[in-house]
Amino acid sequence: MRVSSWDEFLAAPPPVRGAAMTIGGFDGIHRGHELLLKKVLEQKDLFEPTVITFLRSPKALLRPGDYPGDICTLGRKLEIFETCGIAHTVLIDFSRNFSKLAGRDFIEFLAGRGGLHRLVVGSNFRCGYRMDTGTERIRELLVPRGIPVDVIESLMYRAAPVSSSRIRTAIGRGDIALASELLGRPFELELEGAVADGEVKSYSLSGRGILTPPPGVYKAFIWAAGADIQGASGEIRIEPGRALVSSPFDAVRIEFLQGTQGV
Repeated sequence: MRVSSWDEFLAAPPPVRGAAMTIGGFDGIHRGHELLLKKVLEQKDLFEPTVITFLRSPKALLRPGDYPGDICTLGRKLEIFETCGIAHTVLIDFSRNFSKLAGRDFIEFLAGRGGLHRLVVGSNFRCGYRMDTGTERIRELLVPRGIPVDVIESLMYRAAPVSSSRIRTAIGRGDIALASELLGRPFELELEGAVADGEVKSYSLSGRGILTPPPGVYKAFIWAAGADIQGASGEIRIEPGRALVSSPFDAVRIEFLQGTQGV
């Protein structure tokens, strides 16, 4: 999969066969996001499947005090895109200057310089300065040019939409089962920098901007570093700012299997 910055995307020639694009934050890449990706991939033999997303969540930059953290790391997000079959991911380094770009101009960049041939967005999608451009306006801009716009309704689960904010709320209160159901796979944390503390290894969770569940003991599958050992099931303890893992190997990722909030 090719990964480009926004500037690289604008400077490069568009793909010869054109691109099918979807746009969004894609934090966690949950079951609702998967509907957008599948739609983009429907015509992968005709158009290059492309995701336009962010280097870091705009909410984290505009309202850091209200933002609890990302559901997954950028590296993991890119891995999932590639596994799904996305050919090109464009990462926007969101800034206050970028936030002033009008929605019409943003869409024009995609169509004029990006080779947009099909666009897939969620029904609540808006873009541009002060969210000035919604799906109806996007259709007005693109459909007369022969560029179809597929608007995907929100996926519902237990009478509420599947969303990244709903997953963050579930993780924040320790409801790992609900978070995993909304994600469509186990909630996970990536780990690095093991520090041995007797038979237990400590991994720092501070300063990464990643959301962690409340302190407690959780059942998890512990993925190992290196190719020889895949991993093992076990218990991990989440404490403020760190994860404690009892395992003979360095862990690179933990998948929460069943969570119970500890004391």
